[in-house]
Amino acid sequence: MRSFYRAVILLLSAGWLTFNLHAEGWISATDRADNPLLIEYLMSADFSESLQAIQEIGNRTDPYISDILAALQARSSSAQGYRQQQLLRSLLRAAFPPELATGDFRRRLEANQEGLELLARGLDGFMLPLRRESVRVLRSSGSAEFDRQILGQAGWCVRLLQEQQGLIDAEQGAFILEILEYAGSRQNTVFLDPVLRILEATRDLAVAEKSLQTARALAGIRTVSRNRGEW
Repeated sequence: MRSFYRAVILLLSAGWLTFNLHAEGWISATDRADNPLLIEYLMSADFSESLQAIQEIGNRTDPYISDILAALQARSSSAQGYRQQQLLRSLLRAAFPPELATGDFRRRLEANQEGLELLARGLDGFMLPLRRESVRVLRSSGSAEFDRQILGQAGWCVRLLQEQQGLIDAEQGAFILEILEYAGSRQNTVFLDPVLRILEATRDLAVAEKSLQTARALAGIRTVSRNRGEW
């Protein structure tokens, strides 16, 4: 059966089959051994077909997609960069949906540690929609490993607010809110200073409220830590 799926993918990537097989769920029955062929298909199919294939990749039993993430990211700065970043964002959404049960989410994260590290290193090169989706997934990992990169993104948010005199558009606001979500979830007081700087610089009500809430929580952690040190 595995050879059948591989043959189908090869035929599709070569353009020999034009009818729609995605509805039959054949991609969702593949596993990581088929990822090189899926990558070839994603690169050669038209955008709508690639998006449909990505939805099926998210339904697979095998959660490993790090090599697919790497392939899409490697091409995200090329002439097709916008297309590849859209596909990469869709893949993150399909493979790590917010509504996924905690245990299943954790299993997918653990299977793709190298992919998460790649996302963290590439944040600066992403457009805001992909950057925001990447931060959401990194936040869900609960790992301190990505704190340094997210602190860098928090600094970027502060500079953006300062340059724009506190004014932001919807996409920028959504990204800043995601950074604040990350800071609050980590409960690490190293984030307190950039959160306070965001609060000081913003003129957006939602960002101001979220940064104030996050700053209060982080300040409370710092106070508790200092009091314990006095015992």
